[in-house]
Amino acid sequence: LKDSYAPELNITAAVIEGMVPNYRNFIATADGSVGSGFAMATLLGLEPHYPDMRINDHLNDAGRKVADYYRTQCQTPAYFTLPMVPLKTLFKGNQSPANIPAFQRAYRDNVMGKGTPAKGVRTLVASCVADDSPMSLVPAADSRKLVREWRSRGGKVDYQPTDCSMVKFITDMYGWGTDLLGMQTIDWF
Repeated sequence: LKDSYAPELNITAAVIEGMVPNYRNFIATADGSVGSGFAMATLLGLEPHYPDMRINDHLNDAGRKVADYYRTQCQTPAYFTLPMVPLKTLFKGNQSPANIPAFQRAYRDNVMGKGTPAKGVRTLVASCVADDSPMSLVPAADSRKLVREWRSRGGKVDYQPTDCSMVKFITDMYGWGTDLLGMQTIDWF
């Protein structure tokens, strides 16, 4: 998007890691996992731009208390709270927030891949190669789909899958942790 807001910048490369190409899929995957809090925070982060979501209208009493607390915090509580809590327990009628009709427009509007990285900007996408770890909150297929879509429209996109598996965690905890922090992309730079 730099051509539309900062054409004077000479951006030649971009790295995208830990992105959420499809919010609906992310919410459905993270719900009930170690990332439940992150999924809840994501919903609340969408709401200011999409007031028609009216999240409070869909939350039960416990859910409203959680949402009220999250709205006063930075992102840190989201990463460490609500692990393994099914989000439907915070919504009226045990609804999964991935399926609530009032949220679908926000999800659709924010699917990545509708555009293409700016011409001449080489882009690296790094993500977990498979959904084989508690840290795999973003479906691996969503990242691969994003790369395919950008490439199909002429984007200069490299894809670097990361081994986020529990086998790697057990056999190479240092490598697992540094990869999750993006250190495996240093050579690409």
